[in-house]
Parts: sequence; structure tokens; C-alpha cells
Amino acid sequence: MNRIVLLLSGGIVMLSIFACNKNTDNPQRPVTDTTVITPVIPEGIDSVRLLTSINGTFSSGDAFVFNYDSLNRITSFYRPYLYSSNDPCYIIYDQERINYILCVYDDNMVYLSSMIFKYGPNKKCAKIYYKAPVLQVSNPDPSYFVNINDGKVRSVDSLVYNSNNFISEIYIDLINIIKFNYASPGDSIPFNIEEYHFDDNNNKFLYDQLTVSCDSTDNPFYLQNMWYMAFANKLSVLTGGGGNVMVPPIITDNPSTYLKGYVSLLPKLLTNYKVYNTWGSYNYSSGFSYSYNFDSSILKSTSQKSQNIYANYFFSKRQKK
Repeated sequence: MNRIVLLLSGGIVMLSIFACNKNTDNPQRPVTDTTVITPVIPEGIDSVRLLTSINGTFSSGDAFVFNYDSLNRITSFYRPYLYSSNDPCYIIYDQERINYILCVYDDNMVYLSSMIFKYGPNKKCAKIYYKAPVLQVSNPDPSYFVNINDGKVRSVDSLVYNSNNFISEIYIDLINIIKFNYASPGDSIPFNIEEYHFDDNNNKFLYDQLTVSCDSTDNPFYLQNMWYMAFANKLSVLTGGGGNVMVPPIITDNPSTYLKGYVSLLPKLLTNYKVYNTWGSYNYSSGFSYSYNFDSSILKSTSQKSQNIYANYFFSKRQKK
């Protein structure tokens, strides 16, 4: 297989690939041990819990492994499947802010793509630019993955926030709209998420709707500022993932909606949801219950539809930086 080595230089990833023997009949990622070992933190030392992996039995959503640096910043994530062709997505920082995420897709030929983040005056992400994938063998200049003016941007998301700095709209290429509807201006949880499309006469119509309610359980993706995971599915599609896209495993019982990934933007986890659209075969209502183990190192989410549909979120305690 191809081994990919990344070197950080001036905020830009430098890629080197070394050819190794690869079984092309059965390409596999080495099995990764996702067992979480919680290090002992001395008494009196401030600590932080970091989300290190997710596994379980999903009808929809993915298992993930997350890696961190010595400053407790996430540096990469990947799906630990034997059959997955996705190498880690690498998170590149500009000082303390995420500059871009580089996605590698190895399916005999190695494809590279990135999503680039631009921020508004509220210090929240205002635009996401998705670069067209390139073959690694073409030896792309590292600046390609941060350049938004070379005509190679495949898609753009524009993010809008309300007066309380909670997400309110996402404009996808100025064609489709994702709306987060709140019951009152001070609410942090929307009562539904809607997707609107436009017909040939430029008339807006409701394409997909997800009604949600939440309890007091913190959403690990929101708590650890992993807002970009709501958009990871688009990056994996661009790099060649096809139907094998990255989706956070929050709504794990596979309803017919394309809005599942956006719930990772909500501060709390879902207790109930209902899907409404005119095209889906699984427009049902369901929900989830949550429980921690004795030392809060594992959070389990269980679907109301079946006890056999569950997700385990593993946390590791580290010294706060």
C-alpha cells in the first residue's frame, strides 16, 4: 500500500508518499486498537476529557478514531474499517484556528482534496470552500489545498448565524438552503432543521425536514468544537468516497434524510426526532437514550427502535493546556 507522510511547513502540508507492497486483491487498513486508556491525572491538576473514538452497531453513521497533539488539539481523524479506503483526514491550523482539512482517499490511485475555512468577525466559520480532488501522482503544489482563487473550487457553503451566534442558515452554492429554526431568539436548540431547493422557475420548496428535541446530555462534537464534522460527508464525496461517506453517528437508525450530519452542530444530543419529506421510504419518528459508565469515560447512545442499535463514545482524560 502507499504510506503517506505529512510534514507541516508554514501552515501548509507537504506530502510524501512511499510505495510499499500492497495486496490489491484485498486492500485493508491495519486493525487499530481503539481501546481507551484513561491516564492518571494528579490530584489538583485541571483536566479535560477528549473524544478519542466512537464505535458501536450503526444502521447509519460511522465509527471514528481521533488523534491529538500535545496541546490537546485534534490533528487527524479516520474511520477504522478494514474495508475503508479512507486514510486519515488531517487538520491543519493557522495559529489556534483550523485553516483547512486535507482528505486522502486511497483506492489504488491516491486522491487528495481539502476543505478550506474562512472566518467572520464573530470568529466563527463563515465560508467553507471544497477543492476539486487531484491525483497524488500529479505532484500537486501544497498551496493548491489552500488556494480558493484558482478556479478549482468545486463547491462553497456559506454559514449564517443569529444574534446569539448559533447557526441559522447554510447556503450551499447559493442554490440549496439549510435552515435551523428556533422557537425563540434566545434558544440554543432549533425545533427543526429544513432543507430547501429551488425549482426551474426559481420557486423555493421544502425538500427535507428533521424535527428534533434534545435533553441535557452534551453533544461531544459540539463540546469539543468539532463543528466541521457536519461537513465531512461532502469532503469524502469529493475525494471519491461515493456512497461511503463520513457521517457522525448521532442519528444511528437510518431514517430517510440527508440532514443527519447537521445535528452534530447542536449543543445537546437528540432524544427524539421525526423525518418529513416526500421522497423517503423511512420517514419515521424515533429517539435515543444516553448513559455514562462509572467514570464517565464512555457515553452510550441507544436507539428507541432497537437496543441493538447503539453508539459508544470513548473519552480520555488529559491535563488541560
